[in-house]
Amino acid sequence: MRGLRVRRVIVCLVVGVVATWMGSSLVATALYRGWITEKLIQDKQSTDWPAGVPAAWPSNPSSSRSVHVLFDARNWIDEDGGHTNGYFQMSIDRYGWPSRATTRRSWFVVAPDEIDYLDERALQEFVDRHHPKWPIWDKGIESIQNRIRLPLRPVWPGFAVNTLFYASVAWVALTAPGSVRRWRRTRRGRCPACGYDMSRLNTCPECGGP
Repeated sequence: MRGLRVRRVIVCLVVGVVATWMGSSLVATALYRGWITEKLIQDKQSTDWPAGVPAAWPSNPSSSRSVHVLFDARNWIDEDGGHTNGYFQMSIDRYGWPSRATTRRSWFVVAPDEIDYLDERALQEFVDRHHPKWPIWDKGIESIQNRIRLPLRPVWPGFAVNTLFYASVAWVALTAPGSVRRWRRTRRGRCPACGYDMSRLNTCPECGGP
């Protein structure tokens, strides 16, 4: 019985971890594909780019925040904007419910009009100069054609909170049917373990249970 309980705990914790990561992936994918929308809150002050942005990016970007029950994000955009001088944007998204459990970074740039889009060499030089060199833990995994996105970097303690939350849900799902069955058998005067009629008996002759 003790071994069974330990195995159930392990299974529930694994389910909690998988549910936390897969839930974040679903939210990130749904956000990218436009299935859910967020509320934008514009910050009044300009700020600096977060760490990891190439020095070639323009300075003093404007910032905003995106808020949703399933995620939040901080966005930076260069204050000049427009395609004349190029366009630069970076976001740090955090996903998860009931707590924020994972995070990923994303970036987007548009070359200025002075670069001929038919000049592949010039475009490649522009991309190489402005491409952030982030590890895979920061940018996450994107599938073919960006149809599915999987954040990889956990956010603490939110990842642990969500894991325990979903593990608790899995534990209830595993143990509730058995608990209800044993309760009903006891009320009917039967052995809670095997259902044998325990009328005027203290020990079950079938399984040896009380």
